[in-house]
Amino acid sequence: MRANYITDTLLIGTLISLLILQQGVSLLAQAIRDLTDAGVPEATRRSLAKTLTPLISSPSSSISPATHSPTAQAILGIRNVRAIKSGSLMFVDLTVDVSPSMTMAEAHSVEEVVRRKIMEERSEVKEVRVHLHALEAEEFRSREHVPKVVAGVGSSGDNRKDIWNDGPC
Repeated sequence: MRANYITDTLLIGTLISLLILQQGVSLLAQAIRDLTDAGVPEATRRSLAKTLTPLISSPSSSISPATHSPTAQAILGIRNVRAIKSGSLMFVDLTVDVSPSMTMAEAHSVEEVVRRKIMEERSEVKEVRVHLHALEAEEFRSREHVPKVVAGVGSSGDNRKDIWNDGPC
């Protein structure tokens, strides 16, 4: 009877020690990711892009009837959404496709709207960098049937690794 008690105690003690060790390794791995400014998962980048979907104008409503070109204040698309986590904070970088006829004041307004929308929706976002890309008329017309938010969020076609995300940038 006494031998079973000692064996059971050793077995339970070993099991508890292994659980504590596993928890410690898990906490250490998370701390290392936080301290090394790891990129955010694909799901988080997609969520950031979906936050901006209501701001995107449809191609048909963005065309000026007089000039047959995009209207000045239209956000035509969101792409290259990237983000890094530093501790509990997130830093976001993205590209917004806009009309080439946009003035500097309009561009600043679009940038502020995008920045404000992300920061209101996600409290952990500390900074948002918005890059504006002016689409030429033929680029704009070719996007009429392309989804508003590019399917490869965080992907621009090349295979370089980037600190902003865990995959190709």
